[in-house]
Amino acid sequence: MHEKNIALLCDEADRLLQLNINLLRQMVEEPDVLSDSKNENRLLFDKQKALKRIEELEGEQIKTARREMVLAVVGTMKAGKSTTINAIVGQEILPNRNRPMTSVPTLIRHVPGKTEPVLHLEHIQPVRNLLITLQEKLATPAGQQVAQTLQQTGDTRELLDILTDDGWLKNEYHGEEEIFTGLASLNDLVRLAAAMETEFPFDEYAEVQKLPVIDVEFSHLV
Repeated sequence: MHEKNIALLCDEADRLLQLNINLLRQMVEEPDVLSDSKNENRLLFDKQKALKRIEELEGEQIKTARREMVLAVVGTMKAGKSTTINAIVGQEILPNRNRPMTSVPTLIRHVPGKTEPVLHLEHIQPVRNLLITLQEKLATPAGQQVAQTLQQTGDTRELLDILTDDGWLKNEYHGEEEIFTGLASLNDLVRLAAAMETEFPFDEYAEVQKLPVIDVEFSHLV
């Protein structure tokens, strides 16, 4: 009974999402409805924002089709986010450490039978581009000055290692140890980018389907 009701609700949600998407596409395609906003006086809603909204709604459609429910866990540094998520999953897939580990949002997905966790980083190119940018900055006099400052303490000295050896960046990480290395390096990259006055491409990971994903079986759902 409940499964049938859930299916009906998902179908109705998908229908409403598609209606919204179709309306937005029609607004984009029709002349003189939405501005291109190429001038400085940006409107509250223009073609660029409409296309962005379409992308967001399509992401919601994907979640609806997969019957996925997303529970957001947010909080300040060392507030216990990783501990809470580990308790929900039933194993330590998000290790704790003194430095930030959750600067980049990570989606943890329940996959029945998946006893070994696997971290997927499919949308990897923005991170590669950032690494190239930081490596180029490091070669400049200003970059060398920042590097000297970072090398003064052991905590920040390790940040430079993610530039000298970028072998840590890959599409998949298997097991808790590899996942720790991948997430630690990714979050250290956020800190290094800030230290070198370079913006991390958070906008590239604004959609759920573009986030780093850990597939693992939630022991409480077995």
